[in-house]
Amino acid sequence: MHRFRLLSVLLITALGVGACKKDPSQAAVATVDGQAITQGAYDAALKQTLERYQGAGAALPPGLEERLKEIVLRRLVDEAIVAKAAKDNKMEISDADLDARFAEHRDRFASPEAFDRFLERSHTTAASMREEMRQSMLRDKVVEKLAGPVEVSDEEIQKQYDENPGRFRQRERRELSRVVVHVAKDADATTRKAAKAKIEAILKKAKAGGDFDALAASESEGPAAKNGGKIGWFHRGQFPADYDTAVFATAVGSITPVLETPLGYEIVKVLQAEDERQKTLEEVKETIQRSLLAREKAEKRRDVLRDLKDKSKIEYMIKFEQPDAAFTKKDGALEPKTETAEAGAGAPVQEQPAAVAPVAAPAPAVPPAAVPTPAH
Repeated sequence: MHRFRLLSVLLITALGVGACKKDPSQAAVATVDGQAITQGAYDAALKQTLERYQGAGAALPPGLEERLKEIVLRRLVDEAIVAKAAKDNKMEISDADLDARFAEHRDRFASPEAFDRFLERSHTTAASMREEMRQSMLRDKVVEKLAGPVEVSDEEIQKQYDENPGRFRQRERRELSRVVVHVAKDADATTRKAAKAKIEAILKKAKAGGDFDALAASESEGPAAKNGGKIGWFHRGQFPADYDTAVFATAVGSITPVLETPLGYEIVKVLQAEDERQKTLEEVKETIQRSLLAREKAEKRRDVLRDLKDKSKIEYMIKFEQPDAAFTKKDGALEPKTETAEAGAGAPVQEQPAAVAPVAAPAPAVPPAAVPTPAH
């Protein structure tokens, strides 16, 4: 009897071990110096990437999904190479440093709720974002260790400024505040008439000396009501023509006539105005420096990773179809090919903030290319 039980236990154990060995999620899809990248890790990374590209049920262009499959696997290989280099050089990212970077990014959003909405739209989680940040920080640490710190001289900054004056012009712009009375698109004539009467009454109070901030806070139905109606700075041409003309024809401290928009009816007060001008070097020095640093860092990152790959034994267990010629990879992202050649290392520096982490930045509270719409 005891022998029978022992044989039964051994048989069950053997079957269990066999089942574990056959677990498809543990199969290797690639190896880096003998270290496996598992099917499970690959599937999870691919799923997240596809969700981000597809968005709200949008279909992927032909050939793009196959390209993404290959790019995701190669990214995981790159991460494994960087992780090995970090381990060899006794490097790691502390939780305190990661917490600080994560908090810095999260605090860019208007509120915790806005951050949560961004995560939902991006089909990601705070934990996934933190892991992406950790990978990015570790990669930068490895690059700096192996290639030295990235530096930009004042002479390089001055050269970029002098050679690209058009990149650093301040367009004409206005700082605005508004009061909104919503009207549904399918509202009947009676409802529209009542809404227009309400906004006209508010305009009359404001022109009679009423505090515009207080009126916006108490009467506006837009999301900026809590800020006294303030919606920030806007350049000429960012609004539809009629709205744009009315705003830029209004003097500082004055209020536009009633404007009909897709939201309903609005009145807009011009708080400040700035004419078009050339920005000084001091105004844009930090921006130019960030752009040049980002460019040099990207070049060093490519060189270091290429060198590490040359020294690593990499094996791929899955093959991909030939990529679609309609797409090209640029800075780690897929873009449709065009007849225009990509800018090289000598291309002018664009005046734009450099990304802090490999995650999208928060969307502006007010869409800049159209009549401001409330955030939901």
